[in-house]
Amino acid sequence: MLEFNQDRVKQRLAGVDGPGVLRAGRPMRRGDEPGVRELFDQVPQSRLKQFLHDERENVYKSTVTKPLGRGSLQRPRLPESTTAPDFRFGIKQTTDEVDAAKRLIFPSDFATSEKGRKPSAESHQAHTSGKTSGGNSTGKSMDLLTSFGKSYLWEIDGAKKCFSHAEDTKIVSKAVEEFRRITHPPVGKCTPSLAGRPRVPEEFAFGKPLATDLCNAAECLTGSYSISEQLPDSDLGRPRHSRQAARLSLQDPVRTRSPEDQTPDERSGDGDTRKDAEPLKRRRLSGANPGNELGVGQLLTPQQYESWGVLDEDFMSTRTRVELSELVTRSVGLTYADEPLLQQSVIAAAKGSAAVEGPRATRTDNEGTASLMDVLNVYSKELDKRIAEDTCSLTQTTRLKIL
Repeated sequence: MLEFNQDRVKQRLAGVDGPGVLRAGRPMRRGDEPGVRELFDQVPQSRLKQFLHDERENVYKSTVTKPLGRGSLQRPRLPESTTAPDFRFGIKQTTDEVDAAKRLIFPSDFATSEKGRKPSAESHQAHTSGKTSGGNSTGKSMDLLTSFGKSYLWEIDGAKKCFSHAEDTKIVSKAVEEFRRITHPPVGKCTPSLAGRPRVPEEFAFGKPLATDLCNAAECLTGSYSISEQLPDSDLGRPRHSRQAARLSLQDPVRTRSPEDQTPDERSGDGDTRKDAEPLKRRRLSGANPGNELGVGQLLTPQQYESWGVLDEDFMSTRTRVELSELVTRSVGLTYADEPLLQQSVIAAAKGSAAVEGPRATRTDNEGTASLMDVLNVYSKELDKRIAEDTCSLTQTTRLKIL
């Protein structure tokens, strides 16, 4: 930061006002040097100041009527009386001008003749003071306590109470009232129809049953089907190719054949399952039923590996130890899987199944049988033990105790 040295400033200004004298704000002007105002005038103006200056120039130009070096262009033409030396603007000169101003401001006077005064009074309601209007009327005399509009209010109020029990009158438009009148006809009258009157006689009454009606109301509600018509079809559950023959036999009993004359494929109630061919392992798109069709439960809840061609029964079927070893060798690439641990699981599963079978088992160790599910159960237990030993997890230790 800059430091202010007062002694140095005094030395520089010593030749201006004398030694040791320091004055602030005193104007100093030497010779032909410009003043403060001249310096500020030389500074470029801002846009706001320039705009205000232009507006003042425009106002000045609009008020000037005589440009320099030219004649008067915007000077109005005045009458010759204004050229008199004693003429003054704003002062009326004659009485005629005063009367003309009054005629412009105030309305015209009434007709002077009595013949024209009466029609003017009747049309303009301009009666003289103290004279009543309609003096020539021959109407009935009225009571002094009569109040115009009061009796009419009573009549309206009475009519309203006669037609409606509501105290408040609801004012609606004419279109709304016409719509209500059309959609809600009065009691005892019919609704006007654009299609005209129905083509029925005068004594016809809607809703009255006729003697020629084919069915009554009870039959319309409960139905008129016979017991035979309500029974299921006679060919229900029969093969598709024998339905036509069954229908023909029902229509013509003479053509009905005995069960001995019918072929096995045409017998009623016999399905189209083939008995001469073994069922396929997989389903195929064919009209013949091999006998291995899936049930509703299997269709709604398919097996996990069914799309790969592996069923849940394959995990539960028993295999030899050699077959299980081949399956284990192919699955070495799985997560947390190594061949020694899987081989140990195969041996333990085979020994467990042999212990369950007891002394009746005559197989050797190489001929031990077990299912793939047994191998997976043993493998999962061994894997849990390894994880518990590596991580020292209390949860895994508790799980091992439970197992």
